[in-house]
Amino acid sequence: MKEKKEKTVCLRINDTQENILTAIINAGLAKNTSQAIQYLINLYGIKGAI
Repeated sequence: MKEKKEKTVCLRINDTQENILTAIINAGLAKNTSQAIQYLINLYGIKGAI
């Protein structure tokens, strides 16, 4: 079952961070900026960095 997303986060990013998100999208790992950010958060959690 898909987890329901109820939280919203607004943030400002710099050009370098935007380029990283764009690279993730261009690599086909995400369809949009929101998904790219979710991808990075999940990757951080999977690698056990928490």
